[in-house]
Amino acid sequence: MLEVEGESKTIKAGEAVSEPLDARMRAMNTTDQPARAVVFQISPKEEAFLEEDAQD
Repeated sequence: MLEVEGESKTIKAGEAVSEPLDARMRAMNTTDQPARAVVFQISPKEEAFLEEDAQD
């Protein structure tokens, strides 16, 4: 499952997803089956790659 700005979407095997710029996003495997993801991010080199949030 992918959550972008509070909206959830189920992602199927082989599906590609584009994340809006500066959106809060998290992904989670909600099944008992193994899952893999490949993430590509392009951002200006003078900006941080990730900003960590405090855990709930």
